[in-house]
Formats: sequence, C-alpha cells, structure tokens
Amino acid sequence: MSSHRRSVVHPAMLVVIVAAALLLSGCRSQPLLTPPLIPSSMEAEQNRQAILRGMAAHHWLLVGEVPGRLTAKLDRAGKHIAIVDIRYDDRSIAIAYKSSTGLRCEPEGAGCSSIHRAYNRWVAQLAKDIEYGVQMVRIESPNGPSVAAPPPAE
Repeated sequence: MSSHRRSVVHPAMLVVIVAAALLLSGCRSQPLLTPPLIPSSMEAEQNRQAILRGMAAHHWLLVGEVPGRLTAKLDRAGKHIAIVDIRYDDRSIAIAYKSSTGLRCEPEGAGCSSIHRAYNRWVAQLAKDIEYGVQMVRIESPNGPSVAAPPPAE
C-alpha cells in the first residue's frame, strides 16, 4: 500500500498568496506626479543657472535646450531612463514628464497615468535640488540678499 500525500492549498491561503502577489507587483508603480511650480523672482538666465546647478547635484544631463526650456535626462545604466522638460521664466520653474525607458509608463495622453515609483522619487529630488540652486544663485548674485554692515567701531 503506497500512501501518497496530496498537496492541497487551503482556499483562504490561496487568497492570501494571490493578494500578496498583486500587492507586491503593484508596489513599484504609482500615479505619475508632477512637482509643484518652483517660485523664483530672479531673471530667466539666473533661473537657468539654478536649474543647471540642481541637475548636476544628482547627475541629470542636459540633452536639449531652447529659450525658456531645458530638457534633462537621468540614465541609470541604460536600463532606466527618465527625460523631463524644465520650463523657466522670471517668475517660476516647472518640471514636466517628457519620456522614459524601463519605468513602466502606462501611457495616458502626452504622459503616463502610472510609472515606476523611482521616477517620482528622482523628479521630487530634482525639484529640491533646483530649489536649492535658486537659493544659491540668489545668494551669489551681485543683487542678492544684503547683509547689514557692522556698526562703526568707536
């Protein structure tokens, strides 16, 4: 008499396994987020310099330029590539999705309805780096913040 055991997966366990698989597969994609406008009251050329400084902080490359717009690319070993347009004038700076490779973009109109969460992280960091660039250019500008002169010695 041979006794063979059958592997039976309890239906409740099967539901848990399927739910976990769906949850884990969906964790990497999120709705595509567009960072808020970065306010700046500097001249457009100063904002351009601030953007370039911000891009350099995390190795974004300048791949295109027309007046008022820079196109930046972040390439992670050719597997994951993000390209954004950065528009600027003398009032603000705006970052917008342009294209991507390997980031699971679910197309919707000119952009994506969802994308790999890394894209949102990279672009949020780029916005912070540009904000920092704006602060630094403002400080370094000849018309930047003035520091009160010390009182004369008596």
